[in-house]
Amino acid sequence: MSGLSLEETGNWLDDLANKSSLEVGEIHAATGGHPLALELLELYGNPTHSDWLRFLDEEIITHLPDGERELLLTLAVAKKPVAWAKLAKAVGWEGVPPENLISHGLLLELEEGMWLHEAMRERLLRDVGTAQNERKKQLD
Repeated sequence: MSGLSLEETGNWLDDLANKSSLEVGEIHAATGGHPLALELLELYGNPTHSDWLRFLDEEIITHLPDGERELLLTLAVAKKPVAWAKLAKAVGWEGVPPENLISHGLLLELEEGMWLHEAMRERLLRDVGTAQNERKKQLD
């Protein structure tokens, strides 16, 4: 499922019964504009509710090819957006950013570099241990 644009997200938020105190840009960064995440935001008032995290696990993360999953796991440990060349080198990726992740709003191309859908980042940061520490070193 593709995410809505920033403008479409704003239009959706204008129609919510339970308005969020977050700005449209913050909500779009947290949800990638995904309609399910926006529905959960309306229901629970939080863009990264546990139902959304469970959805990420069951419907997205377990189905990602290993290379795409590793790319997202590595980016999740970054504190800020990472230039594509640096991220690609860190994970051994050849070529352009994966269109599959971009078109689905999981990987975001920002002016500052590549970034993650915030709910995806929150979920991936729950994986801890040696692998996470190695990923941090790859980005340094």
